[in-house]
Amino acid sequence: SSLALLAIVTDRVAITPSLLPAYGAVSYLPFSLKPLYAYLSSSSSCSSRSRLHSQSSAHSVLLAVLLALAGLAFVGTDLCIPVNGVWQCFGLGFLRGVTAAWSQFLMNQGLIQ
Repeated sequence: SSLALLAIVTDRVAITPSLLPAYGAVSYLPFSLKPLYAYLSSSSSCSSRSRLHSQSSAHSVLLAVLLALAGLAFVGTDLCIPVNGVWQCFGLGFLRGVTAAWSQFLMNQGLIQ
């Protein structure tokens, strides 16, 4: 998948070599924001059994939404970015990063619990 995205970025969008490091930084920046996702994912510090169950089901719904958005962003990179659409490529790269990093966080949290 990374090779296919790189082909789109370098061939269709034609990002200049000077912008490739910035594209990589923008695409992977969301992975360093996992503490923010932890804060946004937690609704309360109360650990009662019913609260834990409702939080778990809320995380499952959020995970499903994030995975759907990740798929749409991946497909959107191929279908929606026009030729020379550098800024659209940066925006979808950031969206792909957020959805992938946040969903990874939620899956890891589910494994720990």
